[in-house]
Amino acid sequence: MSVSAVSARATAFVVTFSEKENPEYTFMSDVLHFPAPISKLFQTVMGPAFAQGFTRAVRDLNVPLQSAELTFQNNYLFQAFLPIIPKDEIEAIQLGERAEASMQSELPVMLSRWENEHLPKIKTNLRLLETMNVETCARQELPSLLDEVAAVAVDLWKTHFTIVIPVLLASQLFDEFYADLFG
Repeated sequence: MSVSAVSARATAFVVTFSEKENPEYTFMSDVLHFPAPISKLFQTVMGPAFAQGFTRAVRDLNVPLQSAELTFQNNYLFQAFLPIIPKDEIEAIQLGERAEASMQSELPVMLSRWENEHLPKIKTNLRLLETMNVETCARQELPSLLDEVAAVAVDLWKTHFTIVIPVLLASQLFDEFYADLFG
């Protein structure tokens, strides 16, 4: 079997930041959730919804993060999670204690919250999206319909992160417990 040389033309991956984006943040690619280029409509609606939903969830859970920031480079999503920087050691301890207390109170009620709060909210949001009729919507009503879609997207992302953050903690705690027991 012979191997022939393949010539490929490399294209530059140009990175540019808008005035509102901070190039000093550590932006990371999330190839698990967003492996392909993202459409401009998705960027317009889901980008802000992701960041707002994440920010609301971490605030509600007392996670010491101030926000998520997103940038789209060549239609790929990159995200930065900005920590709350404590002014001193005492504030750092307080932030940690608040986060731990919040997570400890969240873990025992995760199933109940899923059944009684999260799942009904998700179903309501999805029903709302399903009943939106883009074909019969008057042209002048499309911007407000898109605003409704954006509001639902924020709520869905908030719900997602309100669920996922405690789940990740529970998984980590179980892993540590298992390691302590069985090495």
